[in-house]
Amino acid sequence: MGKERFAAEEWLLTEFLGGKQPPCQPSALVCEYICEARKNAENLMADIFICYDTQDKEIRNSVIQSLSRYAKTTWRHDRDIQKGTDYECAIEIGIENADHSVVSDYCQRELARTLQYNKRVVPLLIAGVAASDIPDVLRVLQYVEFTDNTCQADYDSDIDDILKHS
Repeated sequence: MGKERFAAEEWLLTEFLGGKQPPCQPSALVCEYICEARKNAENLMADIFICYDTQDKEIRNSVIQSLSRYAKTTWRHDRDIQKGTDYECAIEIGIENADHSVVSDYCQRELARTLQYNKRVVPLLIAGVAASDIPDVLRVLQYVEFTDNTCQADYDSDIDDILKHS
């Protein structure tokens, strides 16, 4: 089964250069399936820990879908915490096993834990926020700004920025 998974990942990451038209584009479901298969094969370790405020669920889903197109696995509480599991313990394990974190207002404790494990934090600015509302530890970090997006190319550029840091 490992060979098939590696072949699927290779197919997912195939780039068509020089203006060549790809024979087909993978659907969001196929990308998610390949990423979840990889995550399961790697003992549920994810490339990116996603932390967000519930009001930002739509942009979270869009970012996750875009990242999965590049075979980036994600950890998020609504999918990766099993029923009956200690929530705080599961969050801690998710942060410990992920490579990166996306932080929102709800995630102050997750941010502290992330920094405790010396994980890279790449904040996404998806709504206008007063500088005084941004935690001191995040003010010094370069963030990816989604608030200035006016077209798909802007969004794609932001996803490229996330991929560069992951």
